[in-house]
Amino acid sequence: MFKVIYSIDTLDPKPEISFFDTEEEAIDHVEEEIERRVSFQVSHSPYTLTEEDLSSLREIERSLVHIEDWRE
Repeated sequence: MFKVIYSIDTLDPKPEISFFDTEEEAIDHVEEEIERRVSFQVSHSPYTLTEEDLSSLREIERSLVHIEDWRE
């Protein structure tokens, strides 16, 4: 079982925690969530974002997620 901890920012006191049976499911969830969060930022940005901007946003989002091998 794998535990995914996804924070909104570096000081998030209550990050989103999800559990998955396989590492592949956990990684798929993380990738989908990164794209969802980046898409939200893009759609709410008053500016046109470049590919470099998008890459930076994805990198920031990746820094907020942790995947752990978790067993009860």
